[in-house]
Amino acid sequence: MEVQRTDTSALVTVAKVDVSPMNPPRFNKTQDMADLTVLNEASVLFNLRDRYLSDLIYTYSGLFCVVINPYAPPPPPPPPAPAILAFGWGEGTYHP
Repeated sequence: MEVQRTDTSALVTVAKVDVSPMNPPRFNKTQDMADLTVLNEASVLFNLRDRYLSDLIYTYSGLFCVVINPYAPPPPPPPPAPAILAFGWGEGTYHP
């Protein structure tokens, strides 16, 4: 059986036993994996990876909450304001 890879769009020949059914695209990034129409290891891992790459680290599986990498480093702070904003007052103006 030939299948198309999602990351490279290349056609790969695999055994039919190694292919798992997948969910329709409308179930991509679903918040509760109990809603998936096809519930197998491949579809669960695909959903978790898809949500993680979108910074959606909280996913439910029925009554349980699955959290992926909650201790990710915070985003870098914004760059400091230019010095001209701090020292750009003209004569006769009041500044703090």
